[in-house]
Amino acid sequence: MRNVEEVKQGVFRIRVPQPVPGDVFVYVIKKEKVTLIDAGHPSSDSQASLITALKEIGIKLADVDQIILTHRDMDHIGALLTHANELHCQVFAGYPAKKEPTLYEQLEGIRPQLPDQFTEELLTKASMDEIDFAQAEHLSITQHVKHGDVIDVGGEYLEVLETPGHSFDHISLYDPGSNVLYGGDVLIENGPPTKIIDLQQYLLTLDTLRQKNIKEVFPSHGPIMDHHLDAIEQAIATIVDIDQKIITCLKDGSKSCYDLALQFNNGNVDENLLFYIQLISNHLNRLQDKDIIIKTDRGVSLQ
Repeated sequence: MRNVEEVKQGVFRIRVPQPVPGDVFVYVIKKEKVTLIDAGHPSSDSQASLITALKEIGIKLADVDQIILTHRDMDHIGALLTHANELHCQVFAGYPAKKEPTLYEQLEGIRPQLPDQFTEELLTKASMDEIDFAQAEHLSITQHVKHGDVIDVGGEYLEVLETPGHSFDHISLYDPGSNVLYGGDVLIENGPPTKIIDLQQYLLTLDTLRQKNIKEVFPSHGPIMDHHLDAIEQAIATIVDIDQKIITCLKDGSKSCYDLALQFNNGNVDENLLFYIQLISNHLNRLQDKDIIIKTDRGVSLQ
């Protein structure tokens, strides 16, 4: 499969690897200006692949006029960290509504629910993620953008849509000329993104996107979509299904977030357990807001 594809005239989709499973896509708009939408992961393989692909379409990093970040996750900010000295461009990003909780902070919040033999191991692994957050917080952003702003990409304009949920600062970019949405991580083909910081915000974002006349979604992960309404319904169905599974698990009594995550992970204590702890924690916040569950220091139960 080719790493560079011209998806519309003057717009290129570049596939770059990252250290975790699955690739990430960077979009290049090559018109009167050269615009990058996102910048890959800072890993050496990711950046080498990005630079090689840019050369294939006749671009050096020094040629880039502007970078638009859909959000500040590590797989989107790579070139800004590893090639800062070669980049002399504007960097656009959204306003973070509030500081995103780190995995460490989430685990600290449920520490009484964690079994002693796993607590330190989990917290140590989670604390390593703090490095990522610290780097992302200190990026040199030259212009923060908000909902309704437009960005000139060389004779054409992209409309900024605030699309929080996956992260608090997430934006998407809408091309009114072609009805294309550069969606970042807001929509993927088979359900919601694996990480959602605020489920209620994410559902509101999906409702906003449902109202837009979108012909194609250019996502950061997975294939280009010409069926964004189907993707939205699939994302909502997945969220509701997870809510229902948690409710079913709680019907036989109170459980901790850790117990629920362990149940979702088929009883396995492995690297996937941290993912499920985050996932369950976010869903429990939503269920509490809907007055479906009661939370205590030691766990949750149905109202």
